[in-house]
Amino acid sequence: MLGGIVAGLVSAFLQSSAYVFSRRFIVRHQSPFKLMIYGTLHLAIFSVVMLMVLTPFVNFTFTPAAGAWMVVFAVCGCLGNFSFFRALRDIEASRLSSLMGLKLAVLTPLNLFFVSDLPGIWQIISILLSMLAAVGMNFTGGPLKLRGLIFLGITLVCYSMTDIAAAEMTRMVNCGHLSAFYATSLAFTAMGAAPAIMLWKMKFEKECFKDAFPYGAFWFAAMILLFMTFGLIGVLYGTIIQATRGVFSVILGWALLKTGIDRLEPEVSTAAWIRRLVMALLMIAAIALYNAEKF
Repeated sequence: MLGGIVAGLVSAFLQSSAYVFSRRFIVRHQSPFKLMIYGTLHLAIFSVVMLMVLTPFVNFTFTPAAGAWMVVFAVCGCLGNFSFFRALRDIEASRLSSLMGLKLAVLTPLNLFFVSDLPGIWQIISILLSMLAAVGMNFTGGPLKLRGLIFLGITLVCYSMTDIAAAEMTRMVNCGHLSAFYATSLAFTAMGAAPAIMLWKMKFEKECFKDAFPYGAFWFAAMILLFMTFGLIGVLYGTIIQATRGVFSVILGWALLKTGIDRLEPEVSTAAWIRRLVMALLMIAAIALYNAEKF
């Protein structure tokens, strides 16, 4: 249990950092599509290398069910990434990161449908608290554009499906402590197929490839830990822990402003940052509540 919580917290921090680098890429190149292509290409390269290293040590039998979940992960992952990067054009990284806590509203019924995992009363309260914190954090910094909210909605649905696929793939690999590493590699190898094919039709841009590397590196490390988290403590609890992205994003957003990188995070009042931090701390309270019925 503790290992899953720690892995989830570190994954949340790495994801918040990756969001900053994705925002930087979009500011420089003005193209969510290019970030989806080159970022996913980096993920695929990392995955292929890891597969080559791990395959001799893993006894994994490919099945139609595993193939189906790989396809779900690949399709929803590409569409979700594009939608997320597109939303970054209208919503700053720290606010969008916290709004991802709303994924629980989508993930809970989907998880019930695909996995038949029914949450208890304290877990439902925890889910509602996480959603409240995600919404409350964003009554700061000005109104959100409808266009950004539409892309956010698409992102939430797609990322919820990739979370379920990640958990199922990790369970199917079932090779002990290597399960998360191998399942992550399988997932992102499949996800990288479409962008790799698209590059045959596009002019390769070295600058875009280089600028997408920090995002790809941080995101790949975060996903390994996320798969590990889902394997150890389940999708719903793991997603609640992921809501601590809001805490890390508040801190990173404040640091960006203090260092003068205001093109990534627009200036907001001190009171707004305090409200964001309070709401982010509510997400931490949700983590404790999720396990309340077990004590």
